[in-house]
Amino acid sequence: MRIKPVVAFVFAVTAAVGVPASEIRVSPSVDGLKAAVEAVRRRRAAGEFAPDASVEITLEKGRHVLTSPLTLTAEDSFLRFSGPSDGGAVVDGGFGLPEFSVRSDGVWETAVPKDAAFEQVWVGDRLAVRARSPNDGWFYM
Repeated sequence: MRIKPVVAFVFAVTAAVGVPASEIRVSPSVDGLKAAVEAVRRRRAAGEFAPDASVEITLEKGRHVLTSPLTLTAEDSFLRFSGPSDGGAVVDGGFGLPEFSVRSDGVWETAVPKDAAFEQVWVGDRLAVRARSPNDGWFYM
């Protein structure tokens, strides 16, 4: 049996309270969230939005994939992110791993890129326990 896991950083987006000066809606896509932030920056630079105007980026239900980090700076002040009040908007900056194989001793393994840094491994909708030693309890000295 082979399992194709996905490693992901996922956080929930909650509904915002209050009325923004302007709103930009983002459909689930790859790097659509980054494009929306860049659009706000361009519109502020063009004078369409005042530097201190509240702008809300509303994420529609679905998976919003980031292929690289989203960096926010001081120029992004007064920028709010929201999603549907009933949830369902997910920002995903994860990456997939190659398929796992089972060794003769029953241990599952896969190759992980040397530059990969992650804290969680998800298999389907389940958070998997990463390898550790000892398997239970603590080392005592």
